[in-house]
Amino acid sequence: MAEEDPLSRIERTAKDTIARYQRFRAGTDGLTATATSPDNAVEVTVTPAGALRDLKLHPKARQYPLDKLAATILAATAAATAAASASYTDRAEEFLGPKLAGQVRAGLPQQLWKERP
Repeated sequence: MAEEDPLSRIERTAKDTIARYQRFRAGTDGLTATATSPDNAVEVTVTPAGALRDLKLHPKARQYPLDKLAATILAATAAATAAASASYTDRAEEFLGPKLAGQVRAGLPQQLWKERP
């Protein structure tokens, strides 16, 4: 078997990296996650970066004092962002490789929902 010349190897590696990145992008375009408060008063959908895509306030939310409603929205947003980020990282593993993806995953919040008073 003939040895591959360095330029051909670089070109093949670049094409492979581009193809893996394109698969990653195709699998993550439009990725969101939704979290609902434990009492179902608030439902939030966000992107992995935390950009709000949808907010639903169900009838029970009307009973909340404004500060509790705000805290519940923030908690749901944090939970949805953590879930979306974890999903994004899982899908990125092919592109990043298992070692780097593991390091990213280790930096994500472990608790997806923490009720605030």
